[in-house]
Amino acid sequence: MQISAILFAYLLGQTVTEARLTVIDVPLSLPKRALLKDVVGYSIEPTWLDDYLQTQLATVLLENISNVTGKPPPIRIGGNTADQTYLRPDQNVTSVAIPAKWGAKFFNITAGWYHTWSNYFPTGTDLVYTLNFGNNQSLWANAVAQAEAAHVAFGPSLKFFELGNEIDHYAGKRWRPYSYNVSQYIPQWRNLSKQIIESPWYQQAEPPPKFQAAVFADPPWVPDQQSGIDDMDIINVTRAGLVDPSMIDNYAIHIYPQSTCDTRRWYRMRLDLLLNHHVVWQNVSQFIPQVAAAEAAGSRLINGETNSISCSGHSGISDTYGAALWAVDYILLQASIGIEKVYFHLGAQSEYSFFTPLSYEYKNESLEAGIRAPYYAHYFLGHIVSVVMGYLVELEI
Repeated sequence: MQISAILFAYLLGQTVTEARLTVIDVPLSLPKRALLKDVVGYSIEPTWLDDYLQTQLATVLLENISNVTGKPPPIRIGGNTADQTYLRPDQNVTSVAIPAKWGAKFFNITAGWYHTWSNYFPTGTDLVYTLNFGNNQSLWANAVAQAEAAHVAFGPSLKFFELGNEIDHYAGKRWRPYSYNVSQYIPQWRNLSKQIIESPWYQQAEPPPKFQAAVFADPPWVPDQQSGIDDMDIINVTRAGLVDPSMIDNYAIHIYPQSTCDTRRWYRMRLDLLLNHHVVWQNVSQFIPQVAAAEAAGSRLINGETNSISCSGHSGISDTYGAALWAVDYILLQASIGIEKVYFHLGAQSEYSFFTPLSYEYKNESLEAGIRAPYYAHYFLGHIVSVVMGYLVELEI
């Protein structure tokens, strides 16, 4: 197959007569991977969602992307505090974080909380909601009730449930024994999912939400980012039998290439290291076997939570033009190996957020509400998806 450099000239706004014609041979045997209109999504920490609702900034920015691609970015409401969320029907406020949003131990909500954001995101937005799988008292009655309340509020916009966030970190948080492994996780996952599927509302839903399984955080080849020794990855969980493509549409992994979560990794944070293409490829390529395992199970692998630096990012790295360049490389590399969607995590007071709803004081900095540099990576990729794919169709490539 031959692809003309005219295509790239077109992207740069040049005319055909201005471009020097170069022919590139592309072997037909190369594997074909999808570049979806909604390849980039956002993951929002539950405790911070109320801050986003106080302004239309997120709605406007997401609609900007939708206007370019024809499809709104998918939204996941999940993160650490998903496993600390409790449905409290009798409380007087729709939501409250205890003791505070930073360091919350409990995020107590009523069913009305779901309705506060049921119409916030652009029409056509696909939603993923993470249930509290961490608290397994009363056979997950809290999670079952959350699932129904979310469905009542969102209806067909609710595409997927996740059962818990970063289950491979549960032992370190003492939510499960230190011996917790795939053979223990799968029966618990089946217990909760079965309760949801057998609920009357689920049986009547058209269509019912499916599941995004696994939600593991430890990269398979990066030992110092692993919370402990465990067997939780997509290869092992599918080999052990958590396979049902009629119900499990996706398996999810999380990855952050750098971190402020501990002193050792804090001192290793560098913008040039983030941007290094070899390092980006090392981080992404470790998931090639995980993609293969998900596809062999009849499902897909997605990156359900990520950003430049874990534990909320770092000014001078996460909010720079360099981070925007990194994001483009990072997203396209993942798409090239079969990770079809990448969800960037947001917090209303997180330095890695692509956009910030409200001004705030944090770490001796005064940070204004508005757009940060990495959002432009998403906007740029939106044009790549819409213009390039449309042009390829026109050329019948």
